[in-house]
Amino acid sequence: VPRCNISRLDFVGGTNSISAVRPNPTSGIVAVDLSFVGDATPTLDIFNSAGANVLELMDGTTFYKGGSYHVQFDSRRLASGTYYMMFQAGEYRASERFVVMR
Repeated sequence: VPRCNISRLDFVGGTNSISAVRPNPTSGIVAVDLSFVGDATPTLDIFNSAGANVLELMDGTTFYKGGSYHVQFDSRRLASGTYYMMFQAGEYRASERFVVMR
């Protein structure tokens, strides 16, 4: 993939999580923090309000060590509207809603 910038942070704690997308609403660079306990091949996808997958940020084929990651991407490639960021690592699944405004 990379259609985004993924940085590994120091691993702190032992939970699976996804932070709120920020800033929200947005019109430019978007950031989100992800954590997962075990090693995984996670997916991170952006879906529009109609349910179509419009952007794949982590495709489920790249191996990542368990830990915390900071992900940034440019929302300017998306039309104005409501989107859902869907994250999966192993059995853990979560989503975050965000709005793109022009």
